[in-house]
Amino acid sequence: MTNIKLKRILMKALKISLLLVAVVVLTVSVISKDAVKKNVKVEYKSDSKKIDLLAHKRKNGIKPPVG
Repeated sequence: MTNIKLKRILMKALKISLLLVAVVVLTVSVISKDAVKKNVKVEYKSDSKKIDLLAHKRKNGIKPPVG
């Protein structure tokens, strides 16, 4: 009987230990991931081309009549 109780106690201790190790590993990975994100510099290239977004062409700045 005592052997079975000892196994149960050891298994509970093992489960708790593994759970604590998993929490520590996840916490450290999140902290290191956040540190990497803060050091990244984002650079955007600006395109200086002017693009006419209208579907039709304008002549002399006058909008063509509708209808």
